[in-house]
Amino acid sequence: MSTLDDIDLVFDALAHEARRHILLLLSHLGGELPSGYLAKRFQHSWPTTTRHLGVLEKAGLIEVRREGRGSHYRINRERLQRVVGGWLGNLTPPTPDQKWTPQSRSKAMSNKNVTPRIFRVTVEVSNLEAATKFYAKLLGIEGKRHPGARHYFDCGGVILAVLDVSQGGLTPTPGPKSLYLAVSDVNDVQARAKELKALAPYEVHGQAAGEVIERPWGERSFYAVDAWGNDLCFCEEGTLYT
Repeated sequence: MSTLDDIDLVFDALAHEARRHILLLLSHLGGELPSGYLAKRFQHSWPTTTRHLGVLEKAGLIEVRREGRGSHYRINRERLQRVVGGWLGNLTPPTPDQKWTPQSRSKAMSNKNVTPRIFRVTVEVSNLEAATKFYAKLLGIEGKRHPGARHYFDCGGVILAVLDVSQGGLTPTPGPKSLYLAVSDVNDVQARAKELKALAPYEVHGQAAGEVIERPWGERSFYAVDAWGNDLCFCEEGTLYT
């Protein structure tokens, strides 16, 4: 996942027509192009072309191979597609069930007296790719990527939304208290948490939080903490204190 600095650097490089033209040449002609060839394709001076190439190189959009007094240039297609394509992914249209319609509002209003239902809980992170891998392994489910720098995990009808707030220039704020999840095999989840080095290092009521033990209130559970400070508590089904 690209950082805000990556996005700014790449889009600044693409802002000038001459630099876009250079990328098109490198893309359409394929392989490497020597500096002499590029110099002949533009009306402005070679120093000006050199400055444009320097901007593209700094943005990581081209790669340069020096050979004697000459240079050979190649487009870095993977970075261009990753940064620009990743940003464009945020503009993906919503699915029909995400769109607001008068009917959806009427349905919501008709249920206004029904007890509120929690349907999504958000945890803030600063590296969506790393967080997605962490939660996919910890929870044992792949989840689904959504526009807006977020990845959803369906936890029994309640969505755990992993949100990368750094892409909006913010610093992740850990949740105020543990997020409680009921699981059928708490020992299996604890083993995955241990492998991820995510077991909570503190104590809860004088007991090791990272160990699977029966708590004073009857729940058999353990606590974990992700890399962004979000606390999680996994409780064994059948022992939940409700």
